[in-house]
Amino acid sequence: KLGSTTAGRDYIYADISTLYNSVYNTNTSTLTWSFNMRQSRTDPSGFDAGNYGVAFVLGCSTNNFLTGSGYAVVLGNSGTSDNLRLVKFVAGISGNAGLTNIIAPVVDYGSDSLTIKVTYYPIGNNWSLFIGGNLAAFDNPLTASYTQLGATTSDNTYTGVDLLYMGCLWNHSTGASDLAYFD
Repeated sequence: KLGSTTAGRDYIYADISTLYNSVYNTNTSTLTWSFNMRQSRTDPSGFDAGNYGVAFVLGCSTNNFLTGSGYAVVLGNSGTSDNLRLVKFVAGISGNAGLTNIIAPVVDYGSDSLTIKVTYYPIGNNWSLFIGGNLAAFDNPLTASYTQLGATTSDNTYTGVDLLYMGCLWNHSTGASDLAYFD
């Protein structure tokens, strides 16, 4: 759980280089990330200063998610639709402008409890994004039933870069009762 009464960005990271090859395109089989993510805002506004947005960082080139480059699943953007998106980011997750959508179907999730799966297949650099069927509570990400969001999409921007840091990020303003949850 991440939260604060001071506007800013909170994140936690782990070095995953001993778990699998963190240069994605050198793997010989599909990489799969499965996790739960939720934030408390009904209309999260994104990753600019004073906004609200939540991100699960699949891989980042540095342990500072505010300066590195990589891939993430994010929720929160300007406008009324709060779609779950697979994005690539350059120079950190420190604003909406640095995020580029890879998969971004227009489905409004707001403060739903999301069970998420992302796959990356190195042959063709193909990415897929999936959502679990239960939006009321977290399911076990390993046994959940998933539906694909959007289409499988090819992107190799950072797949040849060592993305050895994975983690969670909460971009927030000063709402003391606003929190991000990860499992």
